[in-house]
Amino acid sequence: MSQKNNIKKYIYARKKERMGLLNIFVCLSLYIIAFVALTTEVIMPEVNIKILDGLIITGTLFCAYLIATFFHKRHVECLENKLLYQYKCMETIFSNVYISIFLEDVEGRVLTTNAGQLDILGLKPKDVIGKKAEDIFLEMPEEYLKMRKEVFKTKKIAKQEIRIKALDGTYKWFRVGHFPVLNKKNEIENIIILYLNIDKEHKLAEIKDDFVATLTHDLKTPTVAQLKALDLLLSNAFGDLNENQYEIIKQIKNSCKYMNELIFTILDTYLYENGNKKISLNQFCIKELVQEVINETEYLAKDKEQTIKVMSNIIEGNISADRLQIKRVLINLVTNAITHGKSNTEINIYLETEYNKFKFEIRNNAYYISEDNIEEMFEKYKTKSTSKYKNAGSGLGLYLSKRIIEKHGGRIYAESFKNGNCIFGFEIPLLQPDVKSISNQIELE
Repeated sequence: MSQKNNIKKYIYARKKERMGLLNIFVCLSLYIIAFVALTTEVIMPEVNIKILDGLIITGTLFCAYLIATFFHKRHVECLENKLLYQYKCMETIFSNVYISIFLEDVEGRVLTTNAGQLDILGLKPKDVIGKKAEDIFLEMPEEYLKMRKEVFKTKKIAKQEIRIKALDGTYKWFRVGHFPVLNKKNEIENIIILYLNIDKEHKLAEIKDDFVATLTHDLKTPTVAQLKALDLLLSNAFGDLNENQYEIIKQIKNSCKYMNELIFTILDTYLYENGNKKISLNQFCIKELVQEVINETEYLAKDKEQTIKVMSNIIEGNISADRLQIKRVLINLVTNAITHGKSNTEINIYLETEYNKFKFEIRNNAYYISEDNIEEMFEKYKTKSTSKYKNAGSGLGLYLSKRIIEKHGGRIYAESFKNGNCIFGFEIPLLQPDVKSISNQIELE
C-alpha cells in the first residue's frame, strides 16, 4: 500500500502546485485589469472607459478561470485513475508471478519483495525485507557476492546459477539475475534480483547423465568383446581361415568398429554440450595421424574403387592438440568423403601450415550441396536433410567435429560446386595457448 499512497501523494502535490500557480496568475490578472480600469478613468476621462467595463472583463476572466479549473480537475482525476490502474496491474503481476523478486538498495538491503518462490526456502516476504542476502539465507555462495560486485563495477546485467541452503538444511538450485537500475547520472540507484528455482532442471540433467552413462556402458561392453573375439578369429587363433571366411569376418569387424565409433560419438556429443568434456593437449605428428586414419578407412574406399592421395607442404608435421579428438574429426571427414563421393574417383587430401596455423582439406567429386544445406550439415541431426546424403548415420559426426575444432580455437568449413567438386576442411593453431606452462588439460566451456 505504501507505493499506492506515494502515487496519490505525487498526484495531489502536482495538482496543488499547478492550482497554486493558476490562482496566482488569475489574481494578478484581476488586480492589473481593475487597476488599469480605475487609473484610465481618472487620468484620461476622455477615453470614457468605465469601471463597469473593467468589472465585466473581470467577470469574464473569472468564468474562464472556473471553466479551466473544472477541466484541469478532470484531467488530474483521469491521470490519477490511469496511474492507479497501471500500478494495480504491476502489483498483480508482482504479487502473483512465481519468481522471487528482490528490490535492493546499494547496500544490499531488500526494500520490497514478493512471495514468489520464497516458500521453497521456508521464508516469507516479512523475513527478508530490510535484510541483506547474506543475512537471509543460511549459506550464501561466494560467487553470488562476487557477481554483485561485478554488477556495480560494470553496471551491466549479470546471470548465474547458485545453490542456496534452505531453512530445513537442504540445498536448492536457483538461476539468479542481477538487473541494475540507473539514475540520470548513470549511477546505480537500486538492483533488482530475480530468483528462479531450477531444481527440476538439475534433477533432469542428473537423470540424463545416468542414462547416457548406462547406455554407453551397456553398448560399449559387448561391442568391445565382439571386436576382441573377431581379432582372435582373424589371427587364426582357432584355426586357419580361407579367403572368403577372412573377408567376411573382416567386414563384420569393420561394422563393429563403426558401431563402437558411433557410441563414442554420441557420448562425446553429450559431454561437449554439457561442458564436461576435456581436451588433453600434446605434441604429435599430424602427417602420421592422417596416414593412420587412411589405413583404417581404406576398406571403404576399395569397395567404391576410390583412390586417396595426400599432398603436403609440411616438413616436420608436429602440432599441439588433442590427438584422439583430432583423429575423430579426421575419421569423420575422410569417411564422409568416401561414403558420399562418387565411385571410381580420386580423393585428395591437402596438409598445409601457414601463419602459425595447420590446415587440413579433403576434396572429392560428389553431388552438389546448396549453401543452405551446407550450413545445416554442421547442425545436430541435420545431415539427412540433403537429398543426396540419406545414408544411415547419427547426424552427429559433423556437428561433433565442429565442436571439437572450435574448442581448439579453429574453424571448420565446407564448399560445394555445381561441377561436383566438394571441399571439407578445418584449420587450428599450431600451438595452443600456454600449453607448456599450464596443466595439460583444458576444461571445455
